[in-house]
Amino acid sequence: METQQELRVLIEWENPILIYSYIIKGQKKSQSLKIQKDCQEKYYIFYWLLLASKDFFFTLKSKKLLFGLSKFDEAPSEIKIAIEACINRINNTQKIIRSLPKNGFKKHDGLNTDNILWLGAKDLRSLNYIDMIKKSGKKIYYTPDTNDFDQESRNVVDETSNYLPINQLLQLILSKSIGMVISINWDYIQLSSTRSNAEVYLILKELGVKFICIYNDPQCVASYGPLLRKLYQPEQNFINLGILHEYCDDTLKEKNLRFVPLIGDYKSHSKDITLEDTYEIIIATNSRINDVRAWRKPIIHLFEYLHEPYSELPIWYLSSLNILNQCSMDKYHKSIIHRNLWSVFYGANQYIKHQLVRNIETIRKVTLFGDQGWKEIAPIIYKGSLDQTQLRFVMQSSKHLIVLMNSGFSYLDHTGAIYDAMQLGSAWINLPTISNTKSISGLSDLEYRNNKSFNYLLNNAHIIYRKSSLRSAIKQLKNIYRSGIMAPFDYIVNPALGGSNDNNNSSELLYDSEYISHRELISEKVGLYTIHNRPQLEEFLTYINSIKVA
Repeated sequence: METQQELRVLIEWENPILIYSYIIKGQKKSQSLKIQKDCQEKYYIFYWLLLASKDFFFTLKSKKLLFGLSKFDEAPSEIKIAIEACINRINNTQKIIRSLPKNGFKKHDGLNTDNILWLGAKDLRSLNYIDMIKKSGKKIYYTPDTNDFDQESRNVVDETSNYLPINQLLQLILSKSIGMVISINWDYIQLSSTRSNAEVYLILKELGVKFICIYNDPQCVASYGPLLRKLYQPEQNFINLGILHEYCDDTLKEKNLRFVPLIGDYKSHSKDITLEDTYEIIIATNSRINDVRAWRKPIIHLFEYLHEPYSELPIWYLSSLNILNQCSMDKYHKSIIHRNLWSVFYGANQYIKHQLVRNIETIRKVTLFGDQGWKEIAPIIYKGSLDQTQLRFVMQSSKHLIVLMNSGFSYLDHTGAIYDAMQLGSAWINLPTISNTKSISGLSDLEYRNNKSFNYLLNNAHIIYRKSSLRSAIKQLKNIYRSGIMAPFDYIVNPALGGSNDNNNSSELLYDSEYISHRELISEKVGLYTIHNRPQLEEFLTYINSIKVA
């Protein structure tokens, strides 16, 4: 039973069910998770346990936690690891929260939301957005650069050592009276928590810091992604790749959530895009050859029945998710299948890149930048990697056609390369999306669906860019992007407004209405594709389910 000082938590293993229960405010809370005996997903279990503890997180300062374990020795090893890590994390978080007053830290009413800590990406598009925020009078503070990733080799150098631990984050926040933290994805918070062995988000919330998360990456595709999103509930979430997130997580219904384009400054480069007749071709993308090798067998299996893989891959993926979401299996099992499904989709997109590069037919000069995997595929045109400044210079030139090779669901739900090209005023071509609304239908002129149309665009893009319908579509897309980035901007600049959909800002409503229209068109096409291809989709899901990945 719970007393004023104690909160008892019981974790039981009843093969194959993990049960987590406790009593708070006189009510028993209990959750259960069905798990495969050969479970290899300790991170999923870890974040599920943390999420199950959410109701008592903010009583950690006043409660004495007592954990009890039942049949712990009988549980699979991965589950034991997750349980021990969770208990350790919660206990250490409680210890730090309780130590705050002793160390001179207390809930700081003087925190100022005009002073902002930016956690995560400091790429060019983010820096452009930060400049917009600074012009409003806000002060932006940064943590040291992490420098944990080698762009050319694609190797992670160190995942945690450059992330500030909680004690240093506290010192920075209090010394600068920082009242708002903007986290680009949750990576920094996750890795700082790992280094601190404490939940950094909870501790900073205890101080009274206001949190905003801007999702730039598809974190939902990790098996534990939806759990992490529910665990960390900031004052406001802004999500790029909204269509993907909605298909990945059918519980995505929080009121404090807005779908937005990738952040950046779309006000610059407002002139019409120009492409000289003597243009050269620039391909700046990574081969990610190891992702293709790891999933080569299922990728080849998939391509055996895709009729038009260049255009069909995105709708195949969403249709597969559509069927998976309709299945009655438990969420844990679904998350594992989806993890494998995403890996195949992602690897298949890289495989398409390889096929495109191998089938280039042009007399124009072609230069390829990216990771070292291209040395094996296209050693003659491969010229190494570019840093952000070099890439920006290349993309801004009217002498260059930028060849994009990323699958996307819509231009409101795409990868970073599209947004970079739109910000920088680049002339570009790309793989097709699933659907476009009428106002940007002219963008279809820039899409290639097979090797023949790919090579036609490589050689004749300067003619295509003279079309008035294309120029109109590009201007409209930039208007849509501009409207979309104002939602997080308004919230950051004036948190009292809350970034509400009810503020009747016509500029912001343009993005919202276009997003809804795109979502409806995609939903209709996914429904039809699912009806016509259900046997093949179900067969591949069964095949994916049979793949065991640690």
